[in-house]
Amino acid sequence: ATDDPIQKRDLRGSDKRYPPVLPGNPAQVWIVEGGVDALALHDLAKDSGQAVPTVLVSGGSNVRSFLEQPQIQRLLQGAERLTIAGENEKDAQTQVKSDKEHEKQAQRVREITHREVRQWKPPLEGGKDLADYNAHQIGEVEQEEQDWQEEEER
Repeated sequence: ATDDPIQKRDLRGSDKRYPPVLPGNPAQVWIVEGGVDALALHDLAKDSGQAVPTVLVSGGSNVRSFLEQPQIQRLLQGAERLTIAGENEKDAQTQVKSDKEHEKQAQRVREITHREVRQWKPPLEGGKDLADYNAHQIGEVEQEEQDWQEEEER
């Protein structure tokens, strides 16, 4: 929508059959909708002391064409843990549509890998997506540090 503070659009000539891949631990592969979510996921993993996963940027909940690329299928087949990140949408109707589209992605990944596919969404108070969730986590840590410093000064 034009009133959204962040305008999302595809660049002319972009091809969603070839997703950006943010390299990480190949045993853990996540599929996220946007590049900022991929970067946020790496931040969250680093901040919690975990290995950063390999992240595929799908370009949207309704996109599955990238799953037909042989190199992407090999990447998925080599993973021990597969996760698709969902989002908290603006209204119930959009949420149902998005969840159904993510389930179609998960079904195709299961067909390719013969493995379980986890679905992840931030808790409602954690924001819309991984990027919001990461910002929320950073805010909590900063508040805890500020509270601790104020306590020390007393």
